Amino acid sequence: MTTVAQVQLTCDVCGGTNDVKTRTFALDGKAYEIDLCRKDGNALGRVAARYTAKARKVSATRGRRPHRGKPPAQARSNRSQRQNAEGSPAKAAKAAGARQRKGIFVDGILPADIEVATGIPGVGQHPGPLRDVRCDGLAALISEVDSSEGLGSPDDLRTHREILDATAAEVPVLPLRFGTILASEDAVAEDLLTAHHDEFTAALDQLEGRTEFQVKGRYVKDAGPGEGKVRREEYTRAVRQAMEGLCVASVAREPAYALDAVHVAFLVAVDQQPDVERVIEDLAREWEGLIDVRLLGPMAALSFACSSAECATGLSMSSLNWST
Repeated sequence: MTTVAQVQLTCDVCGGTNDVKTRTFALDGKAYEIDLCRKDGNALGRVAARYTAKARKVSATRGRRPHRGKPPAQARSNRSQRQNAEGSPAKAAKAAGARQRKGIFVDGILPADIEVATGIPGVGQHPGPLRDVRCDGLAALISEVDSSEGLGSPDDLRTHREILDATAAEVPVLPLRFGTILASEDAVAEDLLTAHHDEFTAALDQLEGRTEFQVKGRYVKDAGPGEGKVRREEYTRAVRQAMEGLCVASVAREPAYALDAVHVAFLVAVDQQPDVERVIEDLAREWEGLIDVRLLGPMAALSFACSSAECATGLSMSSLNWST
């Protein structure tokens, strides 16, 4: 005789059993689960939407976890249990084939004394949750991606940038170029964190307490053939002169459109944001009617973290660009 046990979820609010699903959410750094029917699940979604629409996504915050060490023993134990549960060689081969499409997408490098928020999705059509890999005082902010699915859509690029910007608002983060994908978490630990430990640590020290701002300006009307380039150089010099004493580094960007008048990225101390805003507001008033000026930031210091083609692979990085 075979006994079949059926597990039936019950709504934790109304006690109903029809169309009940387990919902997860996080609040004040704690993760929660609740079983809800469709009606109560929709009610939770409506309430949460009022606040998530106004909230910022936070990927990682400073925590009290140790600076050094490997992933928690429980995580290693869980991986062993999964391997044992695969059973027969045929099942193991099938599982291995499925895993061949998987890769580990790395958004950035952080100090190891951080806590990654739960429930934040990474990039891709079917994004895995953000988590971290730690090794010798460093952490990599990662998520699992399916390499058979195309990556690089506007949504993917925007998500990558939002993750980095939200993280940089809380902790220093060394951004990696979009598309840094490694084969496994072990590869992230060994080929990325261990192999480039000294470079990454030095870069994070430089970024501690600093953030990136970008100044963008567009001509109100066409500057005329040949005149745009000359005027752009003048405006770029003017912006850099105005920011002297406030920034530790700057990078001038090439124009993307004919009406672009100025585009310069600055690395500044976080506590100097009010001074930066005041300087750019003065420039905007001075150039009113000629150039529309915008100040973007604070944001992750992507303009200063990776400037070489090698860095796009995530397996090497150049020195920070401290040119002024």
